[in-house]
Amino acid sequence: MKFKYRKWPEWMEWVARRVFHRSLPYRVKTKVDRYDIWDMRLPVASMVTPLLEQLKEKGVSYFYLDQEDLPEFLRVVDFDPDEDEGHGDAAVAQHTWALDEMIFAFSNFDFRFDEKEWDDEFHHGVVDLDMQFTDIDVDPDIAEKGLKELHIVEGPNHTHWYDEKGAMEKWNRIQHGTYLFGKYFTSLWD
Repeated sequence: MKFKYRKWPEWMEWVARRVFHRSLPYRVKTKVDRYDIWDMRLPVASMVTPLLEQLKEKGVSYFYLDQEDLPEFLRVVDFDPDEDEGHGDAAVAQHTWALDEMIFAFSNFDFRFDEKEWDDEFHHGVVDLDMQFTDIDVDPDIAEKGLKELHIVEGPNHTHWYDEKGAMEKWNRIQHGTYLFGKYFTSLWD
């Protein structure tokens, strides 16, 4: 996937503002390769993650979040975004937290730097599995065709275990970060 963002020459911008009283839109070219849709999380995350990081680092504006989207420690009682007196610091903290959650969600699928899956840290021990094929005796028609049944058997060195609880907690955080991204997508600007 390739993106090119180009501005118009300054003289064309000047003419558009003077004559038409508006700016010209950015010229955007996007090339999506066939393999980009095999797992769309990867190219989307590799584009979104640096944009969110830059917005967090250099952004000067912030958006208000619905209180139900926030953890308890960031909620403000009787919050009214139209009357922001005294809640400015809370709104900035909420905005920063939301961007951190979005960055966390997308960075788990951003394979620009390493190709680890989001749940690799929850696999522990050594995988020692063997495949064995056995005859199928249930149906004589199948037995005549020579089809076999596959069994995966643990070997003597198999110590693998998966931290399902930890993986589910991380997955829920990833889902919440992508939910926040979708809900506040139109507010992500500087």
